[in-house]
Amino acid sequence: MISTPKTDMNRELHVGMLFKSIEEAECCYQDYGGSMGFSIKKRLTYKTLARSDVTCVAFSCVCEGIYKEKSSSIVGKQKRTSTIKSGCNARMRIRWIKEIEMWKVSVLEDEQNLALVAPSKIILMKSQRRLPTAAKSLTESFSRENIQLSKIPSLFGGSSNVGFGKRDVWNHVSTIRRMLYYDKGDAEGMKDYFKKMAVENSHFFYAIQCDSEDRASNFFWMDACSLMAYSQFGDAVTFDMTYRTNRYSMPFAPFT
Repeated sequence: MISTPKTDMNRELHVGMLFKSIEEAECCYQDYGGSMGFSIKKRLTYKTLARSDVTCVAFSCVCEGIYKEKSSSIVGKQKRTSTIKSGCNARMRIRWIKEIEMWKVSVLEDEQNLALVAPSKIILMKSQRRLPTAAKSLTESFSRENIQLSKIPSLFGGSSNVGFGKRDVWNHVSTIRRMLYYDKGDAEGMKDYFKKMAVENSHFFYAIQCDSEDRASNFFWMDACSLMAYSQFGDAVTFDMTYRTNRYSMPFAPFT
């Protein structure tokens, strides 16, 4: 068992410390885990039986618990996992104090039994990957102007220096798009997007086919580049269909 040395972070985070929200406590424990060299996760939440209000939340190291190898019926098949449970005891538990309406740290264990991440690699741990506000704003601007998003991490110094990569950028764009179209629904959101593109480019064409119940059943769209390519190279058309692998069980068939 390896006990981590006491640091400034250890003295700041202590039993009895108060937080205004679960998110604030989780963020603080993420910073704590990062300074110690391990990733954290939200382990459990406890609720009252009467009102289902959360009264207690537990956080732990991602390697907590004991790993048990499971036999597979398929020879040679192994479960792929980025972390292996090693029985790490690092954990924090917070409880809701009704009288003061604050979350209080009731348990804090800082003992690990795993090899800690080197300081130079801490920024790459999953729980430490964060997209800063400036990167979010730039990502949204690039997305609106159809500029390649994969270049954003390099503009901030590279993934190994800033703690986020191309996947984090793409995830942020997906989140923003879901927020924009969530209330309307995917079909209505797509229709609004097509209308927007048609206003911006007169050569953009789209068509929506509805079924007998007036529900969208087929979508077709074509941008200016595709139209020009077809006019020049229409004698050779590639049809490659992905058959019903999405959540709506609808075929997706791009023509190139």
